Amino acid sequence: MHRHDGNDFLTENGLRQFFLFVSCVLLFGSLSVMLGQDVNWDLLGYHFYNGYAFIHHRIGHDIAPAMMQSYLNPFFDVINYILITTTKPKVTTFLLGAFSGATCFFLYKIAVILFANVSSDRRTIYALFSVIIGTTGAANISLLGTTTNDNKVSLLIIIALYCLIRAVIESEKKKIFYLILAGLIVGLAMGFKLTAACYAIGLMAGFLFSGDKWDRKHLYLCMVLGVFMVAGFVLANGYWMWFLYKNFQNPLFPYYNNIFHSSYAPYISFNVAPAHSKLLPLHQFVSVLSELHRFWQFVLLPFYLAASKNTLISEVALQDPRFAVIFFMIGVIGLRYYYQKKITKQIIQKKVGQTIESYSSWVAMSVFFFVSYFFWLLMFPVYRYALPLELTSGLLIVVIIKNIFQSERWEEWILTILCLILIGATGYPDWGRINFGETYFKISVPRISSDAVVIFISQPIAYAIPFFPAGVHFIGMRFIDMEEHNISGSHYIEGPHGKFLSTMINDLKNDKIKVPIYTLAFQFSDDVDVDKRATNILARFGMVQDNAHCQLFTTNVIDALKLCPVKWETVS
Repeated sequence: MHRHDGNDFLTENGLRQFFLFVSCVLLFGSLSVMLGQDVNWDLLGYHFYNGYAFIHHRIGHDIAPAMMQSYLNPFFDVINYILITTTKPKVTTFLLGAFSGATCFFLYKIAVILFANVSSDRRTIYALFSVIIGTTGAANISLLGTTTNDNKVSLLIIIALYCLIRAVIESEKKKIFYLILAGLIVGLAMGFKLTAACYAIGLMAGFLFSGDKWDRKHLYLCMVLGVFMVAGFVLANGYWMWFLYKNFQNPLFPYYNNIFHSSYAPYISFNVAPAHSKLLPLHQFVSVLSELHRFWQFVLLPFYLAASKNTLISEVALQDPRFAVIFFMIGVIGLRYYYQKKITKQIIQKKVGQTIESYSSWVAMSVFFFVSYFFWLLMFPVYRYALPLELTSGLLIVVIIKNIFQSERWEEWILTILCLILIGATGYPDWGRINFGETYFKISVPRISSDAVVIFISQPIAYAIPFFPAGVHFIGMRFIDMEEHNISGSHYIEGPHGKFLSTMINDLKNDKIKVPIYTLAFQFSDDVDVDKRATNILARFGMVQDNAHCQLFTTNVIDALKLCPVKWETVS
């Protein structure tokens, strides 16, 4: 079996690897700080609150203050919360950017393995171009130093891919070791964030097709990979799923409640993708086929992404040509080989490497990419969830260029020009950043009773909760309103769906518990009329907002928040 020479640059030399790792961390950490402090929508909504809620046992004390995202696995958000509350904003941003630096390091290591059968100089050149193309994409650059957790998940996916490729080329003992690592790590990623499931499928397919034949031994190794994927998933998400099932009768609460029928939420799927994507998931293909323009959006998605800055599969407008370049060049090569009628396994093997191991590693990598792409489109067509695909796109682009051009001089020129074009044609989204201050959040909340109830009318504002007295209860009425799912508030409250909320409201209304009630909303909002929304929501519970006694307070991320007392409607 193929083994790396102990003198290979940046592969087995520990000191050089350490230097490369530190360099990547410093580079991407510094770039993150240069971009500014992250204040993206999800951070203000739940990536700060969820960590706080888990540490301080707020589940049940508050009711969906960050909408349905209040109940996502909080592990990564605990990291966000601890960093934000214990370090200076620049340090927090640098450390969050360090995740991307570590990802760059392992991406380079993957490239070194894949290009192992060329000279040391050529290998370094190919690896550097691969990393530059992959790490300068719309998602990776825009998410540097942010709390969205997509960069943390991508780090785990890239490490798992590295382990998988090592498993493909290593001897039997090491093969099993690296398969176990790959399975555990991708299982962890999937457990921490369910959108990583498409990459677990891609890894399994990549290893399955990397073998020369599907004999009992190879299928046994696939089973080992699968078993440890499950183990990693249970390790990362087992406790949280048990907690949700124990408290809400749904281990994925509130998602997929059409299956689990928790009495605490409507019996619908709450599929995450359509909320962030105008492109319906492929599992709704029947409805898509009724609208041909949507069908072509699926087929030509990479070219839609390349054509102009748009929000087809993103909350914020972006543009990226990398996927389009891959599919276009594969089409050109396919047509060339078709007309020459010379496409064979031996020819492909000769193009990508001189050994069976090199060929197998490229098969694993390519199958991983395209299978993951398909299942990403199938389940979670939101662009930032495709960050691992964007990162690995450079590997495929470089090997295709290497396949097309035989001259090393021409390769370097083409790759340099292509890099510049790709970076220049990328439209980076703005998730929201501000200048750094002394503290990450600067909020002076009005003084209210520690047993008060605060009803959220606007989102995202759950990040303000830790600055209120600990005893205050918070209710996310935007979740209850359910407008995006065409479900009225009354549908949620009546019947079996709103036990804990309806009980609290009834107790308040019948004076069983006497506490002050407030609403909290933006003073300036994207909502058409915040006060009108408050009136409509509160009316369902027999309450009215007292606009004459509202208090305004500012934060360093939103112009102003408005805290208004609530009264019970008087019956004339």
